[in-house]
Amino acid sequence: MGNRYNSKQTGIQGPGAGDNTIIMNQAEKIEIGSINSGDFAKELEALVNYIKENKNKLDSFNQGDIPLLNEAKEEAQNGNVSNAIEKLKKTGRWVFEVAKLIGVPILIELIKQSTFG
Repeated sequence: MGNRYNSKQTGIQGPGAGDNTIIMNQAEKIEIGSINSGDFAKELEALVNYIKENKNKLDSFNQGDIPLLNEAKEEAQNGNVSNAIEKLKKTGRWVFEVAKLIGVPILIELIKQSTFG
């Protein structure tokens, strides 16, 4: 029988394998249970406040997403991270772009995971 390899992330694997030019990039998935709901709520609040203050300057803006973001914030404030994420999933890609713009790391990673991966 041949060799058997199981790996979640692999560059090169197997007998005699080798390459000194590989660069591995790994993004950590955020586990829902590890999210501090208070920090998450603060990031959502910062996002909502930024959008409200700058909605006329934003290239993409969907007024209908504001209630969803407020609901997500309330869920996070109440410790319901899963429900907050479900609300966040229903918003548009523009929310992700604003999150990147203002630098809210928990939101950025959660949106990437739930929307793009």
